[in-house]
Amino acid sequence: MEDPLSPRTVIAKITTKPGHRDDAVQAFAPLLAAASAESGTLTYRIYLDRKNDDIIWFFEEYADKVGFDAHMNSETMRQVGAAAAPFLVAPPEFAFVQPALPTP
Repeated sequence: MEDPLSPRTVIAKITTKPGHRDDAVQAFAPLLAAASAESGTLTYRIYLDRKNDDIIWFFEEYADKVGFDAHMNSETMRQVGAAAAPFLVAPPEFAFVQPALPTP
């Protein structure tokens, strides 16, 4: 069973409608400021895929499940989700990952 107090690392893949990646990035922009103010959010970055112009990647690290849940259920997330939805092909794909080896 997973420890709910263990750190969480999430990689999210966002696929946008052709030609709307920049629109989606602008819609997601408020999440950066909001995440930096969340006590349970350790890292929150948005990346552009270098090979596919319709893909956005999120790299997120949370102190624990409580921090992740607080972020996902925030008012900013609700507002941004609604603003970005017209530019997306499908809902985000989430991968919950953990280190394969300890950090030296």
